[in-house]
This record gives sequence, C-alpha cells and structure tokens, in this order.
Amino acid sequence: MPVPEGVIARLGQGTGKAVQYSPDGSHLAVGGSVGIWLHDAHTGEAVSLLTVHGHDVTSVAFSPDGRTLASSGGDNTVRLWDVETGTLRQTLEGVVTSVVFSPDGRTLASNSWAHTVRLWDAETGALHQILDGHTDGVHSVAFSPDGYILASSGQDDTVRLWDAETGVLHLTIEGHTSGVTSVAFSPDGRTLASSGGDNTVRLWDVETGALRQILDGHTDGVHSVVFSPDGYILASSGQDDTIRLWDAETGVLHLTIEGHT
Repeated sequence: MPVPEGVIARLGQGTGKAVQYSPDGSHLAVGGSVGIWLHDAHTGEAVSLLTVHGHDVTSVAFSPDGRTLASSGGDNTVRLWDVETGTLRQTLEGVVTSVVFSPDGRTLASNSWAHTVRLWDAETGALHQILDGHTDGVHSVAFSPDGYILASSGQDDTVRLWDAETGVLHLTIEGHTSGVTSVAFSPDGRTLASSGGDNTVRLWDVETGALRQILDGHTDGVHSVVFSPDGYILASSGQDDTIRLWDAETGVLHLTIEGHT
C-alpha cells in the first residue's frame, strides 16, 4: 500500500504506542501491539522484531551508549535487549508503564499505576530503590541532565523531586488541578516543565519548586512536554489534537501545529 504524500516510510506493523531514536540516530524502535520493531533509521528497513512481552509494549528507551534497549509492557515486566543482536538480556518483574535511563546509563527508572517509582541497576537488573510517595498512579519519570535528581509526576496532581542516588524525597510540587501527565528537564537542569489534564503546561524552578510560568493555550488535557536541545523552545502535545511550541524563557506561544485527528 502506498504511503501518504510527504511520508518517507511506514514503520512497523500493528498499533504503535511508543517510538524512540537511538542516541546516534542509527536505529528507531517502535513498540506496540505486536512487540518492538527495530528499524534502520536511514532506510526504514526492519532490522528485528522483539516479541517476548506477549502484551502491548507501552514504552521503549535506549541506553545512552545505544547498546541496550529497555521496554515495558502489559505483562508487568521491563525487558532489557541487546540492540545489535536482538537478544533478551534481563527481565525485571513489576508493574510498569514507562522506563527511562539515567544520563550515565547505569540506572533505569520505571513508573507504574501502583503509585511507585523503581530504580534498577541497568547492568545486573537488581532493584536498588522503591520510591513511595505518590498517592495515585505515576504517569512519567525523568532524570535531570546531571543525573542527580529524578522527577516523577502522578495522577495525584503532584510532581515530586527525588535524590536519584538515595531515593530521598526533596520536594513535592503542587499546583496542577488534574493528573500530571509528563515532566521534562531543561538542558541546563534549572527548569522543570510539567503537563496536566488541567489543559496547562507549567514551568518550575528545580531548586526551589517555585512556579515560574503557566502556559495556557491548549483546550483539552496536555499529554506530554519536551525541551529543544538548546533549551529555547518547549513543545507540548494535547488532547485537543495540537502541538504547541513555546518560548521556554518567556512562555510566549510561537506556533500551533494542527493536523492530527
């Protein structure tokens, strides 16, 4: 079947739920209903299909060196894969909705609807910490660029900042009036962005937890946020079928992108 105009390639089969580029841009992982497709990012050609989960794959993340792929699935496991061979290295048991590597690649963080965040040794699969503080499901986790802080956001309308080494809770940030769906650190680590079901994006001071900006423009819940590599632009996506690009310093809306249905 031909692809629509402007589309370079159609990747994977089945319903896609998670997509991630490898750090060097050579591979693209697409997780979904049939497993994880690994593609050559330049040609779009499928390299391998990883299917051990047996349920929908909810999240995929490459290690910083690009050699390991972590995936989470509906079977309540995290799986660690060798990217080059497609071999399964580790299976980590526990209720999980998404995964992310620390900047040094030594720690894997996972979050779940069981109200917890778990920190794993990415090499051995050993469980280091269970961070228990949220009073409802945890939507999102993110490491600060230096790896010292872990941010988590939850259905309990809060953002929590933890010491990534000790698991000690530093700050509980409140302000959203509905579940906080996503968190992202700015490249310099000084600002944390959060998105919520209250239709807003909020910018917080990481050191103090003070609210810097409320970015109000989406007309329905905001799903996710991400900073540009230079930190000047913040992108947000929403249930209103739009993507919005904001000035990360002033909060001014630069562009609204429509087209998704």
